[in-house]
Amino acid sequence: IVRLRVPETLAPRAAPSATDAPRPSLWVPYSDGVLLSFVALVFLVALVFHQGSVALALDMRAHGIPPQLFGAIIALNGAVIVLLQPFATVFVQRFDRSHVLAAGGLLAGVGYGLPGLVPASAPVYAVSIAIWTLGEMAVAPVAPAVIADLAPVELRGSYQGAYQLGWGGSTFVAPMLGAFVLGAFFVMSISAFYVLRGRHRDFAEKSFTLALILATVT
Repeated sequence: IVRLRVPETLAPRAAPSATDAPRPSLWVPYSDGVLLSFVALVFLVALVFHQGSVALALDMRAHGIPPQLFGAIIALNGAVIVLLQPFATVFVQRFDRSHVLAAGGLLAGVGYGLPGLVPASAPVYAVSIAIWTLGEMAVAPVAPAVIADLAPVELRGSYQGAYQLGWGGSTFVAPMLGAFVLGAFFVMSISAFYVLRGRHRDFAEKSFTLALILATVT
């Protein structure tokens, strides 16, 4: 379908000659401050999106959601994308790209934050996943388009590679970060229990403070 229906945007390359300027280095994207700033912001947003791989499962299990039901609920992510992505890609083109990306990040935050704002249950998690999936659908087609606009024509592939390096890096960092934050809140809960019971109070207060700092920083 792509081969037949998507037109090529790169002009045909003329035969090389001795007077041609040397090809730009593939390292050029990593000295482009605008690109690196954009990739860093997308990396932070992607850290939220990728919490579905570890932290979400642990949180749902802690709220009594069995593995079988978790599979059915998380499948909503793929179902919503399959049903709505073709229409969403056309729809978001009507708006300024910066607004679309901001809305996508906001939907990710609201979606993942919802179970923490209301009593967690299977329907709440389902609505949560649907919300952050909409954010994912907004960011996914627009961010690479921004990269294509930033890139010199002859370095589109290198610029997209730099962007994908940031997005891929988030898939590595996000699970560790999510598990770390959950662990910090677990330590805070246990420490608070001992503080309230008046047992090992000094040690519990120190561990609570340390866990709070770590959870806040991360």
